[in-house]
Amino acid sequence: PFKTTCQLMIGYQGMLDIARRSGLVTSIWGHVVREGDYFEWELGLEPKMVHKPSNLQDREDKAITHVYAAARMKGGDTIFDVLTKAQVDKRRKRSRASGSGPWVTDYEAMAVKTAVRALWKWLPKSAEMAKAAAIDEAPEIGEQSDAWDAEVTEALEKEGIAAEVDITDGEFVNEETGEVLS
Repeated sequence: PFKTTCQLMIGYQGMLDIARRSGLVTSIWGHVVREGDYFEWELGLEPKMVHKPSNLQDREDKAITHVYAAARMKGGDTIFDVLTKAQVDKRRKRSRASGSGPWVTDYEAMAVKTAVRALWKWLPKSAEMAKAAAIDEAPEIGEQSDAWDAEVTEALEKEGIAAEVDITDGEFVNEETGEVLS
């Protein structure tokens, strides 16, 4: 729930799973880079990225400098997107929940999700990936998702998640407030 509206928000691990299930992406991952890590990346005709986490005992306490997501395509090509901490924080400020919730309690996971979402635009899209992106982005930009439909309910139920109320016909939604009625 978000205030009076129920919003489906897909976590970055869900986005990774959807990308893998597309059949277009064989693997996808994201990581944070911390002070003390060896990190080098370059763009151009031969993009390259190398990340070697440090072996420091207190590595997890070091400041985050970058975050990235990378994916290997079905044909073997690898693509990646790198964000600085400042770029992550700029995107965080656009979120309605920037000062609370997971941005406060789970910053690292939200930073990785931000990198996955940045990479998402470069990935080949299956219909499921496009729909997931539309649903997930709606609350971040202050809109209600109109992408919910029977296919989403079916996909949730396939994953063992009960979708108890079908709101696709609007009969369970207060038209004035958008509140989901029981």
